[in-house]
Amino acid sequence: MFRNTRAALVCLSAILVSGCTNVPGSVTRAYEAPLTFHNYQNPELELQAQARALKNMANDLVRRATLRGAATGAVLGCGAALVTASGLKTCATGALVAGGAGSVVGYHQGKKQVAYTVSAQMQDLDQHLAGLHGQTGRIAGDLPAVLAAQDAELARLKSDARAGRIPQATVAARIDEIRKARADIALALDHATADIITARATMAETSSRQSVDLLDQITLTRQLETDLYKARSAISLI
Repeated sequence: MFRNTRAALVCLSAILVSGCTNVPGSVTRAYEAPLTFHNYQNPELELQAQARALKNMANDLVRRATLRGAATGAVLGCGAALVTASGLKTCATGALVAGGAGSVVGYHQGKKQVAYTVSAQMQDLDQHLAGLHGQTGRIAGDLPAVLAAQDAELARLKSDARAGRIPQATVAARIDEIRKARADIALALDHATADIITARATMAETSSRQSVDLLDQITLTRQLETDLYKARSAISLI
């Protein structure tokens, strides 16, 4: 019985040391700027593509807002205790029981690794938010010109139809195309806004749970929400 207990304690010690030291080092990926669509000859199609890219970026923001890389490193061994102040003592005690001084060294190494991982995740989050800000700015800047061009085109087509130069069906078909294009853009902006709101709530929870200061990031999501709301409000579905 004593031999089995001793073996179990040795095994537990190895697990704790491994958990405290084998936290992934850097989880940051270089931020990939969204694709540019200037090869499109049709600004309408380009804007639709930009809006879809924004929607995807906002959806990805929800995942990044959890600082999941920190949690991934933390779930191994005593790492889970390291991301909260209340767990530090528990982890140290567990390390002492399991393996003595060697495990305590592993604990301190794990503490540094988790702190580094959180920092890397925050940098990744900042880069992604910067990309979102830039993408939102591009859409907000291009949208008025595209809408104005569509309105001018419809006015011209209606004039031609009244003069008998083109059939009314041509006007109706183009109105349907523009309506679908605007609806596509509007829906993408709506989805992006909803995901940004979700990400902000996730950041607030992450900040509270992991004692990480995300105030600047949360403030930026509010600005993004405001900018997207203004852009969405400019779209009339005709």
